[in-house]
Amino acid sequence: MSPLQVQLDRVRRRTWLIVVITAVAVFGSVAYSLLSPTTYTGTSTLIVSSGNRAEEDAVLAQGYVEYVNEDSAQEALLQAARLSDVDFEARTGASSPIVYIDATATNAQLAGTAATTIARTFREQVNAGVQAGADSTIAALRTQLEAAQNALGSTSTSNPQGAAISAQIESLQDEILQVQREAIGNQLKDLQLTPAVTSTQPDPVVNGVLALFGGLILGVAAALALAGAENRIASPQEVRQRVGLDTLAVVGGGGSDSSTAQRAEQLKGLANVVSLSDMSQPATLAVTAVRSAKLSAQVAEGVAFYRAQQGQRTLLIRADLDPGRHHPGYPGRPGLGEFLAGRPGMRLQPIVVRDALSGMLVLPAGTARDDPYSLFAPDRFVDVVEQAGRLADLVVIDAPPVIEAAEAQVICASADRTILVLEEGVTKASDAIEARERLERVHVQLLGAVLGHSAEGLSMPRPTDGRPSPAARPPMNGTPTSAVPAVAPDEVEARA
Repeated sequence: MSPLQVQLDRVRRRTWLIVVITAVAVFGSVAYSLLSPTTYTGTSTLIVSSGNRAEEDAVLAQGYVEYVNEDSAQEALLQAARLSDVDFEARTGASSPIVYIDATATNAQLAGTAATTIARTFREQVNAGVQAGADSTIAALRTQLEAAQNALGSTSTSNPQGAAISAQIESLQDEILQVQREAIGNQLKDLQLTPAVTSTQPDPVVNGVLALFGGLILGVAAALALAGAENRIASPQEVRQRVGLDTLAVVGGGGSDSSTAQRAEQLKGLANVVSLSDMSQPATLAVTAVRSAKLSAQVAEGVAFYRAQQGQRTLLIRADLDPGRHHPGYPGRPGLGEFLAGRPGMRLQPIVVRDALSGMLVLPAGTARDDPYSLFAPDRFVDVVEQAGRLADLVVIDAPPVIEAAEAQVICASADRTILVLEEGVTKASDAIEARERLERVHVQLLGAVLGHSAEGLSMPRPTDGRPSPAARPPMNGTPTSAVPAVAPDEVEARA
C-alpha cells in the first residue's frame, strides 16, 4: 500500500467515528438554528479625521477599536451607558479612520438605542481623555512661556540673550498650537449615531450544510488521530520498521470476484516463496498469528492447498485446540487433540484425511480442549512432526496465536520455519513485537511476516476458473472429503 492508501484505509476502518461526529455536528447546528431567537444589530459610526494625516488616523482608529473590545473596557462602557442584555463590539475597515460600534440584542429598539448610547459614551470618554492630556501638556508649556516672557521683560532684545529668549517664546507658542491641533485631530467625531438596525435569523439549511462539511473534516482528523494513538500496523513498511520482519505477502480480504481472485494470486505467490525457501524436505512450516487466528488459519490453509495443487505431498495440521478459536472442520472425526492425549506409540496416519479437490492431507484439530497447553509436551509434539514428515514433503501447521496461547511456542519451535501473520490495521505494533520476541526466545526461525485481512465466508481457496486442479484426487466411492482415507499403510511404510 502507498502512504495515501494506508491513510485512506485507516479512515475507512473508523467510518463509524466519522459518522458519529458528523451526525452530532449536523444535529447540533440545526437544533441551534431552530431554537435560536432572532437577533437585531444596530451600528453607529464614529470617525477620526484630522484632515491631513489619513494613515495616522487609520492607525489611531484601530487603536480605539482594540481598546473597546477589551473585556474591562466593555464592562466600563456598559456601566457608564447603564445598559444590560446587550453585546457589542467595535470594528474598523482596512486602512479606514471609521470606527463601527455594533450592538446586538433580541429587541430591535434596544439594539438601536444601545449602539447610539455606547458610541456616544465611548466618544465622550475618548475625547475627554484626549482633551485632559492636551490641557495638562498645554498648562506645562504655558508655565514655561510665562517664565520666558518675564525674563524677556528684564532683558533687551538687542543683545544675544534677549534674542535667544524671544526664539524660545516663539517655539513654546508653536508647541502650544501643535498640541491644540493634535488634541482636536485625535478626538472622535460623530459620523452616524442613528443606526440602521438589521435582523439575523440562523438558517438551519445553511448551518446544517456547513456543519456537515465541518463534521466530516473533524471526523477524518479524529479517525487519523485515533489510528495514530492505537499504533496499529498498516503497511509492509511498518512491519519492517516496527517489527523487524520482511513482509512475504499482503493478502486482501476478498469480497468481490476480482478481489477474491487477487487474494488467490497473493496466496499462490506466498506458496511459491515457501517452496523456494532453503528448507530441506520433508519441511515443516508453522503459521501463527499475534492475537486473532482467523487470518493465520486461512493463510496456512492457502499455502498447503496451493503447494498440493502443484503436486507436492502436503499435510495441513490444525493445531489450535482452544474451544474459543477451535476450527470446526471435519466434525466428529478424531484429530490432533486425540493423538496428543493418546498413548505413546499411537500412529498419526489413521486419523489423517485427504482433501478431495487438492489432494493435500489434513490432520483435523479433533475435539476442542479446555486446557490445550497440557497436551503440547515438546517431545509429544516432536513425535507429531516426525510422523507427519513421513506422510508428506511439506507439513504446514496452523498454530494458535502466540500471545493468547503459550503452546504456540512449542509448536513453532518444532517447525523448520515460521510465518507470523499480522492483520492490517488491526494488529498493534507492540503486540507484534512481543509475539516476535516470544518466538525468538525459544529459537524459532522466522521466515517472515504476512500482512492482510481475513476473508469472511471463505475457507479453503479454490481455483478461480472453477476447474479441478490436476493434482486433485476425487473422493473414493463418492464419500465426502471428511471420510476419504488419507494414505495407505504401505505408502507410509515405503516412505519411512
